[in-house]
This record gives sequence, C-alpha cells and structure tokens, in this order.
Amino acid sequence: MRVVIACDKFKGSLGAEEACEAVRQGLPEAWAADLCPIADGGEGFVASMLSNGGGEVLTVACADALGRPVFADYGLRGATAFIEMAAASGLWRIDPAERDLLRS
Repeated sequence: MRVVIACDKFKGSLGAEEACEAVRQGLPEAWAADLCPIADGGEGFVASMLSNGGGEVLTVACADALGRPVFADYGLRGATAFIEMAAASGLWRIDPAERDLLRS
C-alpha cells in the first residue's frame, strides 16, 4: 500500500515535517509513504512550502501587528515568494497585556 501523509504542525509540540515523520514511523514497514508537510498559512507555512521543492529562506525588516520594527523570514523559490504573516505579525509576537484589536 502507498499512502500520502499530509500533516500540519501540532502547535507547541511538533512541526509539520516532524508530525509527518511520526505518522510514518507508526505505519507498517511494508507501506510506502510520501510525506507532504502542509500548513494553513500561519506558523510553519514557509518551511512546509520549501520542504519538498527547495528554495531559500530570506529575512527582511518589517513591522509587527502594533507597528514595531521586527525581522521576519519568507521563502523564495525562483520567482515565487512564500510569505507567512505569522512570522511578522503573529500573535506569538504580542505579549498578552499588549493585545488590543483597535491598535493592531
């Protein structure tokens, strides 16, 4: 049997690639498996998009959700850019005491 393993991250515990590999390890050895890490556009999106087709990760200056300067990564493969909004303005960047929908 051949299966496709397409996992997103398990936030706080495994990245998408690690989750796919964990599932593969639980399958019978006779089964062939293709790993296809996926992401919903949030954390882990760039890594998932570059994992099978290659490319490079670049860092750029940008602003977080409150307009403060930060650095965030994006992926580039040829003329295609993979932008992960969570890298720049994700909730993980904002301290709970600073979270204010009217300012972000």
